[in-house]
Amino acid sequence: MDVVIAILLGAIGSLVAAELYANGPRIADALIRFAVSRLPEDEKARFLEEWRADNEDFVGAIGKVGHAIGCYLGASRVASIVQRCRSLTRDKTGNLPKVGIHQDIKTSNIYEYDPTRHSGPD
Repeated sequence: MDVVIAILLGAIGSLVAAELYANGPRIADALIRFAVSRLPEDEKARFLEEWRADNEDFVGAIGKVGHAIGCYLGASRVASIVQRCRSLTRDKTGNLPKVGIHQDIKTSNIYEYDPTRHSGPD
């Protein structure tokens, strides 16, 4: 009986893996669209285009889904950074302070930095 259960579980696992591999790009795109829905309205189109383009750099369905999960997990942080940037006050010359957002494509980590001080995250 144990052998039958092991074979059955192996077959089911193989089917699930095949479906994930076949539908990985669609799943990744759906996750990215869901992540973008968490952003401010006027930023959605830009981040949708950027995250889809970044996703194309990943090889294989699992890499694409992993990147999309990172986008989803980082979307709330991006939204809060965008809101913070909008709340900044202008200096004496009327300019807003320069704040940048950088997303590391390999880790999907999101960094906030001041581009006037250095060229990217530490």
